Amino acid sequence: MSKLPRDTDLPKGKIPDGEARETDKKYAKEAAGIFINSVISLPTAFPNQEHLIGYCQLINEDILEDQAEGHFYSGSNNKWVLDTHFPYANKVAERELYIDDSPNSDLGFGTNQIHQYQRFKTFLIFRPSKSENEKSIWVPIKLVTWEWKASAIRQKGYTFDKVTGVPIPVQPSDFKLITLGIPSPKELEWSGKPKDYPQWIDNIVNKKRELANTNWNKYLSDKGFRH
Repeated sequence: MSKLPRDTDLPKGKIPDGEARETDKKYAKEAAGIFINSVISLPTAFPNQEHLIGYCQLINEDILEDQAEGHFYSGSNNKWVLDTHFPYANKVAERELYIDDSPNSDLGFGTNQIHQYQRFKTFLIFRPSKSENEKSIWVPIKLVTWEWKASAIRQKGYTFDKVTGVPIPVQPSDFKLITLGIPSPKELEWSGKPKDYPQWIDNIVNKKRELANTNWNKYLSDKGFRH
C-alpha cells in the first residue's frame, strides 16, 4: 500500500532546503518499489577531491499481454539495455545520493491478462570531476541486482457507460493478481573486470510492442508464472 503523505502530514510554511530533502527522501522510501541510498567516503589523501556520484541502471524485461486481438510482447528480447537515462533519473550529487523506482504496467481496457518479468542491474558510479570536459570517466563501484515478476488476469467483464456507451476506465478491482515474486535485492562489489562494466547498445524507451512469436505457455511455465 502506498504511504504517500496526506495534506495534514505536510509541514506548513517555507521548509529549509535540508529539511525538504529529508522529507522527500522519507516519503520516496516509503512509497517506492525499491529505494537505494548511497553514501561514499573519499580517501584521506584526497578529502576535498571534486567528484560526482550517480547511478547507471540496466534492465532486461519481458512483458506479455493477452488481448482480444492476440498475444503481444514488449521488452528487451533477453538483452540488457539502458533504463531510460544515463546517469539514471538524470540525478548526480556529491557524497550521498538516493534513487527510487516503482516498475509497473498500465492495464488497458482490452487487456485480458498480463505477465511482467523485469530484471535490473543498478550500478553506483563515481567520477573524480564535476566537469564533463575534463579527462575523467564514470566508473562503477557498487552494484545492486534486483528483479520482480507479476501476473494479473481480468476477473470482471468489460463495462460501458449506460448513457454514452463509452468504456468505463479500468479499475484495479477488475483484475486479480495470480503471480507475484519479489526476491530480496543483492548488493555486490563491482568486480573491477572490464567485462562487468555496464554496457548497452539500446535503450528500453525504444522497445516496440509486437505480436508474440514465442511459445506463450512454455515461456510462462519456464519463468514460473501461473496462467
